[in-house]
Amino acid sequence: AFFRTAPWPYLVLLVCGNMTPMLLHKYMAINTHATKPRVLLIEDDKDLLEMAEAFLRPKGYQVLFYEDSSAALKDLENKKVQCDVIVTDLNLPTLSGIEFTKACKDMGVTTPIIIMTANKSIETALEAIQAGAYDFVVKPLNFIQLLVAIERALYLKKLEGENDTLKDTVRIIEGTHFEGIIGKSEGFKKAIDLAKRVSNST
Repeated sequence: AFFRTAPWPYLVLLVCGNMTPMLLHKYMAINTHATKPRVLLIEDDKDLLEMAEAFLRPKGYQVLFYEDSSAALKDLENKKVQCDVIVTDLNLPTLSGIEFTKACKDMGVTTPIIIMTANKSIETALEAIQAGAYDFVVKPLNFIQLLVAIERALYLKKLEGENDTLKDTVRIIEGTHFEGIIGKSEGFKKAIDLAKRVSNST
């Protein structure tokens, strides 16, 4: 299955003996998580948590729950929990959704964060985005709207992951001697040049 679905940079590195464990892990992560993404949901309303789980699980999502944003932040910091998307309420007893988002960004968390809020003001939306949130959805919660926001966030994360991996591939290729191959293959030269230009364009 790997040889049928892997992008050409991975096959180049694999054939040339330069497929590192890091790159293999990235490839498997990008292609495995997409089949069953993990959504970390932070909400102190237990009824809403149950409804969100009932809506998302049949659609192939793993749903992880936290009622306390401070506990979620601590577990993220200690790498006790891993997820593909974070959905957090704005108003929480300990850290607000915006405070939580800022703290995540300060820790270097790159997982897309979606904030749920009952406040429809433009100021609140701008504050959420400026804090580092990818998107926000308005309460009362429309689960279809939430699903669309989650799927958009996952798509963005997948694109970013593929681009990071492509850049890693180019760096490894640039640091490897391929004189025997490159000297005989004009197509290989063009492929490497294309990879460099694509990786530098984003």
